[in-house]
Amino acid sequence: MLRPPIAAAGLLACCLAFEGAACRESHPPRDAEIPAAKGKAIEPLWVGPAFSGSWYTPSRNGEGFTLQVLDRGTALVTWFTYPPAGSAAQQAWILAQDGRIDGERIRFEGAFTTRGPRFGAGFDPAALQVLPWGTIEFRFLDCNRGEVTYSGPPGWGSGTREIVRLTALSELECGAKRRLTATGARAIEGLRSRSGSWFDPAHNGEGWQVEELPDGRTQVYWFTYDERGEQAWTIGVGGTGGSRFEVERNLRPVGARFGAAFDPAAVRLEEWGRVQFDFAGCERGSVSWTSTQPAKSNCTRPHSSSRTAAGSKAAPKRAPTGRRLRSTSKR
Repeated sequence: MLRPPIAAAGLLACCLAFEGAACRESHPPRDAEIPAAKGKAIEPLWVGPAFSGSWYTPSRNGEGFTLQVLDRGTALVTWFTYPPAGSAAQQAWILAQDGRIDGERIRFEGAFTTRGPRFGAGFDPAALQVLPWGTIEFRFLDCNRGEVTYSGPPGWGSGTREIVRLTALSELECGAKRRLTATGARAIEGLRSRSGSWFDPAHNGEGWQVEELPDGRTQVYWFTYDERGEQAWTIGVGGTGGSRFEVERNLRPVGARFGAAFDPAAVRLEEWGRVQFDFAGCERGSVSWTSTQPAKSNCTRPHSSSRTAAGSKAAPKRAPTGRRLRSTSKR
């Protein structure tokens, strides 16, 4: 059962296609080691808020994970990928909630996929089907490197692969210091966080993952469905300015398959259109879009936040029930 409501999206290493450093890799070389100070014991690694962000496997450019360590001590992950060979779908996303943090590990039981609703004005949350998928476990070597082990249903299989960090959230980078005023108080720029998951209350089953990046830009993943009710997702990067930001080039990656059949050379970045977000504080706002793809049209909808990353600038003491976005269609 989806808790109200599911809202997360995933990573795509092909965000490197965007100009600038929004997706610059920040991980150390694979053989890098973190030396212990002489005479000091190495403290055990414990996953915390700094592990939130996007992760991927460099040899599998075109798919990856967005991870949120939540303020209640659990985690949320979305794996943005592709369906297994033989599927009629073009994209897939796997969502797992309530990840249990144990030292350097996060284990997700009960990961799932979905299908059913159709994109846009015809979206019907009653059509949502939640399909059990399997388990996902992360083990981190440090704040920038780790591995993921998964076990899925027939057709998806199981395996283990190395991952490295692709993005970090602003002021949550490894070892980052928060911006302060001359008096030592938190700077107002650091108290307005929109990083986290957002949803439209009337569209349970789809949503947006927002990452405010250290370089001042914002990355957005949109998990949704196509006109046939199959899973779909997009990725885009936009400038951050006040209560509004716009993704001028939203992309839809297609062409690859899951698991051993994955070929990064097969990934194609389809131009999807533009997306604009207008926020009314840390919890509510609206999203509008103009799509160049058939059956997508133009729209504006409300959105709410359903998950806030722990340690993010506006993270409340308790997880909010929703951060809302309003949307409205235009034709």
